[in-house]
Amino acid sequence: MTQGETLEELEENMKDAYHMMVMDDVPEEYQTKEIAL
Repeated sequence: MTQGETLEELEENMKDAYHMMVMDDVPEEYQTKEIAL
C-alpha cells in the first residue's frame, strides 16, 4: 500500500514498492539492463 500527494508521486511510489518486492530475493551484487518492448 502506498500514497502520494500527486498522481506522479503516487506512480513513483508504486514503482518503488514493486521494485522492492521483486528484488527481495536478489543478491546484493546484481546487474540490470533496460530493454525496449
